[in-house]
Amino acid sequence: MAHVERVEPAKYGAPQAAAETAPDRDEILNMAVQHHQAGRLDEADGLYRLLLDVEPEFADALHLSGLIRLARNQPGEAIELIGQAIDGNPGNAAYHGNLGRAYAALDDADAALESFRRAVELNPNSAESLASMGQLLRKLARYGEAIKCLEQARQVQPGSADIESTLGSVYHAANRLEEAVTCYLRAVEINPDHAAAHSNLGLALFDLGDLAGAIQHDRRAVELQPEAPAAHLNLGWALFGSADNSEARKHFKAAIKLAPDMSEAHSKMALCYLASGALEDAHAHFKRAARLAVRPQRSSALFKLNHDIDQMRHLYARGIAGNDIQKIIGCYESVRDAMPYDMAHDEIFKLSEAQRDKLNPNYDGAYYVPACPMLEISALGKGVGRRQVESSYFGLEPNLAVVDDLLSQDALLRLRAFCREATIWKDVKPGYLGTYLNDGFCEPLLLQIAHELRQRLPAIFADHPLIEMWSYKCDSDLSGLDKHADCAAVNVNFWISPDEANCRPDSGSLEVFKAEAPLSWDFRRYNNRQDAIDQFLDAEGRDSMIIPHRSNRAVIFNSNLFHKTDDCRFRSGYINRRTNITMLFGHRYNR
Repeated sequence: MAHVERVEPAKYGAPQAAAETAPDRDEILNMAVQHHQAGRLDEADGLYRLLLDVEPEFADALHLSGLIRLARNQPGEAIELIGQAIDGNPGNAAYHGNLGRAYAALDDADAALESFRRAVELNPNSAESLASMGQLLRKLARYGEAIKCLEQARQVQPGSADIESTLGSVYHAANRLEEAVTCYLRAVEINPDHAAAHSNLGLALFDLGDLAGAIQHDRRAVELQPEAPAAHLNLGWALFGSADNSEARKHFKAAIKLAPDMSEAHSKMALCYLASGALEDAHAHFKRAARLAVRPQRSSALFKLNHDIDQMRHLYARGIAGNDIQKIIGCYESVRDAMPYDMAHDEIFKLSEAQRDKLNPNYDGAYYVPACPMLEISALGKGVGRRQVESSYFGLEPNLAVVDDLLSQDALLRLRAFCREATIWKDVKPGYLGTYLNDGFCEPLLLQIAHELRQRLPAIFADHPLIEMWSYKCDSDLSGLDKHADCAAVNVNFWISPDEANCRPDSGSLEVFKAEAPLSWDFRRYNNRQDAIDQFLDAEGRDSMIIPHRSNRAVIFNSNLFHKTDDCRFRSGYINRRTNITMLFGHRYNR
């Protein structure tokens, strides 16, 4: 936030002219600053303009008028005014610092960093500019540099709750949770009413498995900021993690009332409804969340473009799409065919605005999402027998059960058709293409399956509600996922691609290692740090189980076990893509 303070007037013009005008000018400037600090921006701006009418190059008035533009979310005008102030007084560190904030508001990170650096050069003790630079570096995921800036700001201004909280947020973003907690605790010790520090501390403690501590600080954040939707959302999620669905729902409702267009609030409310068996309410909130979560898709790959082209051709061949889709296919082909001839099939690249213009609106949104309703009878197949599955799961160390015939034949065929037809495959990752709850992978049949699994296998799932769900596709040239663990208690992974698509019946599914990720590891480390995972597995032993691909086969296992896609080779062709569905139940620390 830009800082408004009384600054010494810059000296302009001939000395005698300054002497004649300075008293009136200073008096007006003081009045304007008082209005500004009190939040009376219109009154302050009127006085700044009055000063500038008389003296157009008055640097203080230009600078402070620029701050009003920044407060009104007009960063372009702020940059122009503060830039003029700097032209008249280039040695004023505060001007450069606030110019940096204006550039940051305009998402011009390079210009913002240059301004912050200049401010610190002029005044190495500018804690505000150091902190602002640290915040921007955090946003850019340059965590080491951000920490260095904020540590320096802390030295300049010890005892600042804001700086401690901001430093904690950088450690938090870098998944250095213990250090984040230390900073947040310092912040609330300095200022017990620091709402942001309490809220972020609650999130960090939740990620570390301290639900009681998370709830305590989330409650305090709500007390301090009862009108903040994020505070209610965080408290609701912590309560949901502790199985207090009734109170969790109250806070999700409060978040939605305060911010009706908050996608995450609708998504978490949906999970809460699903946990209590209210499937229709859950579906309504999931659909609302998906509509609100549509965002610009800026990444692509040849395999993504080929998938979408093949999918649209599939829709046309089945009579689902009309002739209009041929034009859309042509636009996709023009983008694909213009890529370098030697580009790798799985190389992810950033789309240019011209490419996005050709692909949209269908690349960001969904051309077609078929209905996939609940069945009037159970969606589960004959393989889900309670005694057999639960005894297999708990009889094996580590916990794992293989279930064939997971779904009824009707449910399997409906899900297979949905995954082939729904144009919701938005997540482009090395080795696979994905879709999640917030992409629209939330149809009633999927919710029915998750609900019935908890009912049919209570010893495994009773205390573990669904917390996430997705589907991944791999074509004949993609490798799938590398070694990782998931942030949940129980993982259900099942395959809906046909058996005849698999060229190697003894493989193509999942390899599960008999080693759990240490509970002290943060998400980034156990989910995608291959170097750390390999070192750990080398030390623990690489014993693993390979479960071959079978259509309608599920593996139910401890989510904390490291696992990866087994070596797979599937036939070419759109309907032969390897397709799996994953459901995560419960929280990692609640096993």
